[in-house]
Amino acid sequence: MKWTDIALRILKGERNISSPFDETSIIEYRFIIHDTQSRLGYLQLWCPTAKKGYIFTGRLAAPDNEPNVVLTTDIDQLPDDIAWQSSIFCK
Repeated sequence: MKWTDIALRILKGERNISSPFDETSIIEYRFIIHDTQSRLGYLQLWCPTAKKGYIFTGRLAAPDNEPNVVLTTDIDQLPDDIAWQSSIFCK
């Protein structure tokens, strides 16, 4: 499974997605938004056990009912021990 597949599943509202890196782990994620009105930003997702993650940059809108939203001013809440990769992802 690719990171883009996981991101699309999250954007469709699926939760508790098993990690492709460790079958006992669930993918964690956060929408990082720039402002609360537009809810535009990017998506950061990772496997907490394997310490691998991906950042999808581009104009992603966090769904209105999405609880995993962090403002860019609060980004220090996210894990810093993950081996991050990134790419542009447009929905």
